[in-house]
Amino acid sequence: RRLDQEIARVADHERRRLGHDLHDRLGQHLTGTALAAQVLKEKLAARSATETAEAEKLVRYVEEGIDLTRNLARGFFSPELEAEGLVVALQNLAETVTERFGINCVLESDESIRIHDSTVANQLFQIAQEAVTNSVKHAAAKQIDIRLAMAGPELCLSIIDDGVGFPAKPRPEGLGLNLMRHGAALSGGTFDVRPNAEKGTIATCRVKYVESQ
Repeated sequence: RRLDQEIARVADHERRRLGHDLHDRLGQHLTGTALAAQVLKEKLAARSATETAEAEKLVRYVEEGIDLTRNLARGFFSPELEAEGLVVALQNLAETVTERFGINCVLESDESIRIHDSTVANQLFQIAQEAVTNSVKHAAAKQIDIRLAMAGPELCLSIIDDGVGFPAKPRPEGLGLNLMRHGAALSGGTFDVRPNAEKGTIATCRVKYVESQ
C-alpha cells in the first residue's frame, strides 16, 4: 500500500503540473491570440471591410478554445483546491455543474473541515468530480447533492442523485467506479455505491479524519 500511495503522490504532482501548463501557458497564449484577433476585427470593422464577419467568427472560435482549455485543465487540477481547500473546491464544482448543465447541484458541508494532506484532498475531489460526472452523463440526474460531513472519526463524502439508478441487469463495473474505489483505498478509506431509497444512487467515500494532519 505504501508503494501505491507513493505512486499516487507522484501522479498527483504530474496531474497538477499538466493542469498548470494547460491553464497558465496554453491559456495565456490563447488569451493573447484572442486579443490580437479582436484588434484585427475592430480594424476591419473601422474600414467596413467584408472580412469583419470572418474576423468576428475567429474571435469566437479562440474564446471557445480558451473555455475548452480551462475545462480540460480543471480535469487535472482545481485551483480552488490548492488555494482554499476541499470545501471551496467542492462548492465551485457544484456551481460549475449547475451553470454548465442546468442541473441543480448543491454542496452541504461543515466549513470547518480541513484536510492538510494534499494527496487525500485531491483523491476526494477526484472522486466527487467523477461521481458527479456519472450522475450528469449516465444517470440523467436533475438534482445532485454533494455532502461532506463527519461521521464519528471518519470524514464522509457522499454524492446523491435522483437519476435512473442501477440497471435491472447489473453490468460489469466501469473504469470510473474502479478509479473511485482505488482512490478511496489510496486514501486509507472505503468507497461504495448503492441505490437511493427514493430514486437514483448514493456514492459514498469514507476516510479516517485526522484533525492534526
